[in-house]
Amino acid sequence: MAGFIVEKRGVEKPVVPADFTHALCTGETGSGKTSGFMLPNIEERIVRGHGIFAVDFKGNLHAQIKSLAQKHGRLRDVVEIGTPWGEGVNLLEGTNRTLFSRMLDGIVNEEKRDFWHASAVALGLHVYDILTAMEDVAEIFAEAGVEGVEPPYRLDLPNMGRILQQASSLEGFLRRCRLFLQEECYEVVTKLPPFARGAFRQAREGAEEHLEFIRSFVKDIDESSPAAGSGGVLFSLRQLVQAMSDGAVSGSGDLMEYLEDGKIVVIRSDAFSDMLTRVFMQMLFTRLSRRLSHTPVTLFVDEFQRVVGSDNLPHVDVFREKRVELIAAVQNIRQLENRVGERVCDEFLGNILHRYEFANHLENDLERFEYRVGRTVKLAKPVFLTEYELDAAQYAWQKIWDRNVELPGKWVYLQADRSRRCFVKNMESGEVRPHFFVEMRYRVAAEEKREEHGEKVKERQEREEKIFFD
Repeated sequence: MAGFIVEKRGVEKPVVPADFTHALCTGETGSGKTSGFMLPNIEERIVRGHGIFAVDFKGNLHAQIKSLAQKHGRLRDVVEIGTPWGEGVNLLEGTNRTLFSRMLDGIVNEEKRDFWHASAVALGLHVYDILTAMEDVAEIFAEAGVEGVEPPYRLDLPNMGRILQQASSLEGFLRRCRLFLQEECYEVVTKLPPFARGAFRQAREGAEEHLEFIRSFVKDIDESSPAAGSGGVLFSLRQLVQAMSDGAVSGSGDLMEYLEDGKIVVIRSDAFSDMLTRVFMQMLFTRLSRRLSHTPVTLFVDEFQRVVGSDNLPHVDVFREKRVELIAAVQNIRQLENRVGERVCDEFLGNILHRYEFANHLENDLERFEYRVGRTVKLAKPVFLTEYELDAAQYAWQKIWDRNVELPGKWVYLQADRSRRCFVKNMESGEVRPHFFVEMRYRVAAEEKREEHGEKVKERQEREEKIFFD
């Protein structure tokens, strides 16, 4: 992009007005989009106390956000998703069957959606409806003050994965659900008031219809040809669920709850596939458009074209009513057009009030970046953070949240490598090395074993001393 030829002007931070009318920044690599636009606006929303959601594709934005949050006393509000030491969220929390169906569709490319895929989605919806019905039943009993009614399965991806593992596990799911609905609930159903009893009966009968479908489905699986017919459908659904079952989205946290509480949520998409990131964003966009709270929420998405498709662009016209704003960036509009189509792109841009265009220019330096808003050309004052500031913020954040593993000395986490291996860095020497992340439950077990071993050694030494002196 050529530079803008203008007269001298002052340097300022291009802060988007907090009017929930959204903003889009364009500019090629090196034009200052991140340091001159995204970071100043993230800092301004941190100061305002907004709930913030940011997508980190490159693996460095999270540290910059932590440093800015620390500067303004909000480091404790930072929630990191997508790393072993971060938080895990339940991707299915707050979904409905329509959104769940769209999520299953979104995890594969459009050209791969065939008969097997459609049949797998249909089967998945039956399982989903059973799980939600049982959660409804548990909620009905809880609201009526009847304790001890817990569904055997929770609505989350790990449970779905276990249910769909093979025909026998699906059959076991069928038996366990019927036992819960027909026997365990009936033991206490007389304690429900009349209206709650009717609600229970409605939920139970709805679940029974889906359970009958599962029974017939399992019966049709040919164990001698497990990849054919119904067995092939089960295999296809299992593949879809596994593709969505990254550890970061298989936890128990509720993303919307974090945002409603004013947290600063960073999703480390450098560890996700683009497909899973789009499914995650589709879930978030839909839930935000249905929210009832009015806590101000700001979404920051660089490389915006990577998180959307023609069927999951956010309804930014609805966002304004919900006090949600989108501040996004792309290198150029053509990237977005290629992703969603020219017509859909034009309709989307029609609801974006604030447009910022950054330019590569010989006059750009580390103290200013040239940009244009409307017909006015200005200079942006960038936000730059030293490596030590970033490391110090990461170290302080790890200490605040006790990230399960106490790294000796001044070590900080850099990025995930395999499921339980990561890279860590020494703040003082700059050394980078691999490190195995150990969850708290395993650390506790290891510590107990060590103490138990120590007690046995001590007892043996005492016996040996007693024998020696005797």
